[in-house]
Amino acid sequence: MIRIVAFPYEGTSRKTPTLSRPSVVTIDSPNITIDMKFSIDDTDGSNKYKEIQSIIGKKNAMDVLHIDAAYKSKCKAFLSPDKGDIISKKKELEILLQMKFFHHIVDWPEFIDFVNANK
Repeated sequence: MIRIVAFPYEGTSRKTPTLSRPSVVTIDSPNITIDMKFSIDDTDGSNKYKEIQSIIGKKNAMDVLHIDAAYKSKCKAFLSPDKGDIISKKKELEILLQMKFFHHIVDWPEFIDFVNANK
């Protein structure tokens, strides 16, 4: 089954109604509201959070949150426009997280092949 998930830090959309499990929720986390449905256990980073942070860099905190939330949500693929901070490090991330990373334009044919192979 293929399911598209949105990240709670980006707000909600009718096109992606399923939210990922959040990562490192704080009182000032963007777009996190009191009416979102997740458990208090979901407010911490995963066991891979620090390793993701070391690959992506602390200065790219939102990218780290997105990737960790995808990992916590058991995503198998991560589609991103961010060539510099995410896609350029996809090999390291794929090995660490057992998740495929695709650039939303450059890797689109490979992404479609991946989706078709994992139906």
